[in-house]
Amino acid sequence: MKAIKTISLGSLLLAGLMAAGLVQAQFTIYTDRPTFETDNPGLDTEDFEQGSPQGPGGVCAFDGPLDETGDGICFSSGDLLGSVVYDSSGETSPNMVRLGPGIVANPSNVIASNFFVDATSMQFSNPSNLAVGFELQCTSNSGATVDIYDAGGLVTSEQATCDSVTPAFFGISNIAAITQVVVSGNSGNGEVIDNVSFGASAPAEPSPVARFAVTKDFSDNNSKDVIVHISCNTGLPLEQSFKITDSQSDPGGTFAPPQAGVIFVVKSFADGAMDCTITEIAVDGYEADYTAGGASASVDNDPDAPGCHFSAINFEDVNTCEVSNTLESVSYTVTKAWEFDQGLDGIEQAVRVDITCENYREAPDGDLTSNTESELLDSGDPSVSFDIYPNFTTPVTRCRAVETITASGVDSDQGCEDWKIIPVDGEDVSCTITNTVFFEGIPTLSQYGLAILVLLTLGVGLIGFRRMI
Repeated sequence: MKAIKTISLGSLLLAGLMAAGLVQAQFTIYTDRPTFETDNPGLDTEDFEQGSPQGPGGVCAFDGPLDETGDGICFSSGDLLGSVVYDSSGETSPNMVRLGPGIVANPSNVIASNFFVDATSMQFSNPSNLAVGFELQCTSNSGATVDIYDAGGLVTSEQATCDSVTPAFFGISNIAAITQVVVSGNSGNGEVIDNVSFGASAPAEPSPVARFAVTKDFSDNNSKDVIVHISCNTGLPLEQSFKITDSQSDPGGTFAPPQAGVIFVVKSFADGAMDCTITEIAVDGYEADYTAGGASASVDNDPDAPGCHFSAINFEDVNTCEVSNTLESVSYTVTKAWEFDQGLDGIEQAVRVDITCENYREAPDGDLTSNTESELLDSGDPSVSFDIYPNFTTPVTRCRAVETITASGVDSDQGCEDWKIIPVDGEDVSCTITNTVFFEGIPTLSQYGLAILVLLTLGVGLIGFRRMI
C-alpha cells in the first residue's frame, strides 16, 4: 500500500501536473515491500547477516557510527554495504547493538540503539538515493516516528505502526536524494531495524503508451463544450473523443489547472511507428487554429488537413495540442428600397438610418460594447453594413435599424425596427426598409382642361334654368 503526499500544500500547479501524469509527487510512502520494490526496482538491501556469528537471542554491543569499514567487534570491514552510516542519538557507550533472532520476535539479525529512549539513524551519501525501505519492530505497540530528510531539510515526519510480534514495513521514495532517515520509538518504546533497501532504482522499462494533453482556448472565453478527437494510423486510443471547455489561460507546454482539457492515452503500438492527429468538431462562428508540441515531431496547421499532427511517436512520449478558436466577424446589412408610380422628381431620397447593435466586440478578443451609428442612404447608395464580432453567450448580440422620415409624401415600413439576434452559426444578418411614395391634393389643369370644366359648368346651369320656367 502506498500514499502520495506533497509538502507544497498550496501548489495547484503541481497538483494539476500530478493529476495529468506529467510530473510525479513530492514523495510517496509505502507500507508493504512488494509495492515498494515494484515502484523502485533494483535497490541494494542490507540484511545485517554478515559479521561475527550471532546465535538466537544473542547480543553484540558496539559504538556507532557504523559503516562498511565495520566496528571491529560485531562487523568487520566489508561486512556491510557502502554509502550508508548507521548511528544512535545516545552518547552512553556502547550506544548500539546487533541482536540475534528472537529478542523481539525478530526472525533474523537486526540493529538498534542500545537504549530504548535513543533514536536510530541512517545517513546516505549516494546522490541517487531516491528510495529507502526497511522492516521495523518495536518493544511495545506504541509505534515509532520516522523523520526523512533530503538536502533541503525535513521532507516529512511519519507515524509508523510496529509491535514486538510481526515486522512492519516502512518505505519512502522522494523526488530528491534522501540523505537521512531517523527512527525513534514513541513513549520510550525501543525500535529495531532490518533489511534496509536503498540506492538508485533501476531504469524502468518504457511504458508502451503515449499521452496527448489537449487544451482549449476561445478568444472570447466562451465556456461551451467542444468535442476533440484523436485518430492514429495504428495503436489503440483509450478514448477517441472527449468534451473539453475553454482553459481561460495559456497552457504553454504543460497541462495544469485551471485548464479544462483532456489527456488522450494511446497504447498497443510499435515504438516509433505511430502517427496521430488531433482535431475538433468545427464550432460555428469561430475559426480554429492548432498548436502542437511535445516529444514527437509535429506539424502545425497543415492547410490540407488542419489539426495537431504527431509522427514517429515513441513509448512514454508526452505531447501537447492547443486548439484556439477566434471569433469571426458578422455583417449586419441594412438596405433601402423605394416603391413609386410617378417617379421621384422633387422627393428627397437621402434618408438617415440609425443602426444600433448591443453586446458585441469590436475585436475578436475585445470587451463587450454597444453602439449606434447613423448613415445616409439614397437610391444611388442604398445599403450599409455594420461589421461586428458577436457574443455567443449571454447577453446575446442583437441589432436594429430605425429610419428618420423627413420627406413629405413618403411612407416607411420601418422594416428593420425589430431587434435581430445574431444566430449562433455566425451567419450574416440583413434587413430591408421600404419607402413608398404617394401624391396629395388636386393636380394643376392645363388650358384645355379648364375649358372643358367651364363648358360642363355652363351645361349644368342651362339645364337647371329650363326646368324652372
